[in-house]
Parts: sequence; C-alpha cells; structure tokens
Amino acid sequence: MLAYNSAIHSTTHFSPYELVFGTKPYVPDSVYEETAGVTYPDYVRVFQNRLKYCRTKAIEHIQKSKVNSKAYYDTRTRPIKYKVGDLVYLKNHLRLRKALSPIWKGPYKIIKIHGNNTASLLINRRHVKHHFDEMKLHTSA
Repeated sequence: MLAYNSAIHSTTHFSPYELVFGTKPYVPDSVYEETAGVTYPDYVRVFQNRLKYCRTKAIEHIQKSKVNSKAYYDTRTRPIKYKVGDLVYLKNHLRLRKALSPIWKGPYKIIKIHGNNTASLLINRRHVKHHFDEMKLHTSA
C-alpha cells in the first residue's frame, strides 16, 4: 500500500498521499526536513496553501488528461451513419453457450432513425427500438 500511495500518478502528477495529506510521504529512506522555528499558525497556513495548490493542480492535470484521452479515442473511431432501409445485425444478448451461440442476429431492416442514436427495426413484423451500439451494418459479400 505504501508503494501505491507514494508513487506519482501519471494523470494527476501527484501521489495519492500528497493529495490527501498535503506533504510528500515519509518513506523509511527519506531525509526529514527541519521545521524548527515554525509556529503552529504558520505551519497550518503553509499546509493549507500547499494542500489547496496540490488539489487545484491535480484537477488541472486530470482535465488535461481527459482532453488528451478523448482526442486519442476520437482519432481511432468513425461513427457509422445508418439510413432508413439499411440491413443491420443486432447483438445477441441471450447467448446460452458462449462458444457456439452466434454473437449477432439478423439481418433486420431499419424502419425509422430517431435523433438519440437509436433506430426502429422491423423484427418479426414488429417495430423494435434499439441503440446504434447494439447494431452492426450488414455488408453483402
């Protein structure tokens, strides 16, 4: 636990110990700083300022990391544009035997596209609404 709490994380650029307690962790081989001549009110003020600084910097680093992660993810993904009349496969969530059951069911025809990344499919003469994440475009070979 000491190794995890004292290691600097790549996202926050701080160790969890430092974010909670406001100081660097005291590990057995570290040299202690002398705090002679520091009054208690001065120590509390410096401690609170250091803790506030660490946490605001950690929040900035986390937000920057989120932006970088999103940019990296967006470079590798392309949204699929479905149209009315397309044939799609639907993800099979009721797979009894994982190795032998098919992953996808269909193909089914798209009847209507809704604005919230969902579409109505014609399944057994019924209109069933499904999210785009559960569909895969049918490509005729």
